[in-house]
Amino acid sequence: MINISQKVIEIFKTLDLNEVEIKIYLALLENDKLGITGISEAINLSRTNVYNYVEKIEDMGLISKVPDTATLKYQSVSPDKIIEVLKQKEEDIQSKISQFKKILPELKNLEVEKNPTQVKMYEGEEGLQRIIEKLLKDESLKIIFHSSIKKPFFPESLREFTKQSAEREQHIQEIRSSLNKGTDYNPTTNNPNHLLKIAPESLSLKSDMIITPNRILLVSYQGRFLGIEISNKFMTETHNSIFDMIWENI
Repeated sequence: MINISQKVIEIFKTLDLNEVEIKIYLALLENDKLGITGISEAINLSRTNVYNYVEKIEDMGLISKVPDTATLKYQSVSPDKIIEVLKQKEEDIQSKISQFKKILPELKNLEVEKNPTQVKMYEGEEGLQRIIEKLLKDESLKIIFHSSIKKPFFPESLREFTKQSAEREQHIQEIRSSLNKGTDYNPTTNNPNHLLKIAPESLSLKSDMIITPNRILLVSYQGRFLGIEISNKFMTETHNSIFDMIWENI
């Protein structure tokens, strides 16, 4: 009876072989040529069951019938063949991934949103502080600011956010109003992940927008700070696409 380690079994299982099929291949590798009876004795399994497994291993190209023998016998192929089988499986997986990517947009359109849309409102300086606390927990942000950096609303809050964001090396893409053209504002100095572009004068900005990985923030400062947070997968994806288009064309 052939003895094989658990490590060998686990590696061979990546070929979609079960333990009996692995034992059959290794028995033939060790004994050169065996008939059904010889395989049965080597792995301690009935002849009937051996027949059930041999065909699959032969189809995979790991064993083959021995030609010109009086009784049916099998032999294993070189272990090098296993590398070829694994490479073929890798190619098949890559092909399936490529095919799946083609239908992914269609599947996304069929996707039912798992969480209901949530809308929250924040007002005044207290509301601004709550928004900043949440934004600092996000890995990445896309921001459109309509104000001038020379006359920012809530300057202390802005400075504190910029400082903490730099410390976290937060990934930020920021589009600033054309009012900031010619200023020395450069957040990349303190945070290499904070990128800045100045919007053209033709792009009229009257309020701010912040896009996180899973929600949108619409912000206005007219008279009193007002922030509206919308958690909605599809709205977030749409605004992400719009932002990216603007970013690429500035």
